[in-house]
Amino acid sequence: MVDTRPGPTDKELLALLLERKILSNAQVEVAKIDSASSGLGSADVLLARKWITEQILSEFYPVSGHAKSQHQTTELTKDGEKSEATPEATYLQNLQKYRQLMTKIMGETY
Repeated sequence: MVDTRPGPTDKELLALLLERKILSNAQVEVAKIDSASSGLGSADVLLARKWITEQILSEFYPVSGHAKSQHQTTELTKDGEKSEATPEATYLQNLQKYRQLMTKIMGETY
């Protein structure tokens, strides 16, 4: 049987990482601000800032091959055609947008 429970909410994830002393209070506050201003989830913000790894994140978001295939989303291409996007593809697109935004704001490359 596949575990289909969703992972924690952004607030729950930050609380768990703080509780496990993976993040400091200051990092949690910055992640909240970044998430609110960029529109990205806290997990994406933390990964982009390299404050956590994919391995740490995977402890909170169990994903199996079966679960991945059920979570495809439909996106529009530049030509206006529909295409199926996997969570991994969407994550990479969001990460790229986040890095561009952070570079624009902070003048640094991430």
